[in-house]
Amino acid sequence: FDAGLKYFENAIRLLPADHSKTNLQQTIDIYASAAECTYVTMDRDRMDKYCSAIFKFECPMLMKIRAYHILINVHLEYTGEDSGSKAVDLCFLVLKELGVEFPKTNVGQTFSTIRGMVNAKLTASELANRPASEYKITNDPTENAIAKTLSLLSSAAYSSCKEMFPLIMMKGLKRTITYGVAERSPPFIATQAIIVGYFLGDFESGRKLGETALQLLKLRDCRPCESRTMYTVFVAVLHWSRSFKDLLEPFMQSYQIGMSTG
Repeated sequence: FDAGLKYFENAIRLLPADHSKTNLQQTIDIYASAAECTYVTMDRDRMDKYCSAIFKFECPMLMKIRAYHILINVHLEYTGEDSGSKAVDLCFLVLKELGVEFPKTNVGQTFSTIRGMVNAKLTASELANRPASEYKITNDPTENAIAKTLSLLSSAAYSSCKEMFPLIMMKGLKRTITYGVAERSPPFIATQAIIVGYFLGDFESGRKLGETALQLLKLRDCRPCESRTMYTVFVAVLHWSRSFKDLLEPFMQSYQIGMSTG
């Protein structure tokens, strides 16, 4: 990544004076790639410089999404004070720009969560019996960006505001059903399997939902969330219906995938 950063910094120096007008997307991609390299090498100052340069461009959120995701990941990994809440705030900012709204008050969030749990109970059997092949696949850039941001938000909420976690995952599930399976969608279905099985007591529907989440990994390229999906299903769902011995090999497989993908 140090070597890669040198190439991207050379590219930045070679950009023409009117680069933001002639080819803004390419310019942002170069800056974002440089920022990702500095993120990996933990050069926070240069990372902030490249991300700040991207934020100054007047363009849609989708063009700047890589820079925002870098900053969110930094806050997720940093254990300092308010780091989790800062990641949550950034996720909400991104999602709002992409057209996804959440209730602003605690009462509204609680009401939406309860309504989601009731809906999960009513639709558990129908959703569990829906074959993975009936889910449409989406390659829409906006839906992929929303799914990734919701995934990051769920991680941030789990450490800083756990009461939001079910609502976030149910929001992701609803978008998956409505708009199709994006690159980061399978964990939403895997988490719904936990809600239906553990919290609502329908273990059979939970098992079917967990298996559907695993099958969706094979229908499209979901490598970035493959380990998370498998871990959720094999650790928190299928132990209801399979012996621990049968789960050891796939559990270790999910660990190896996580180690190779980060």
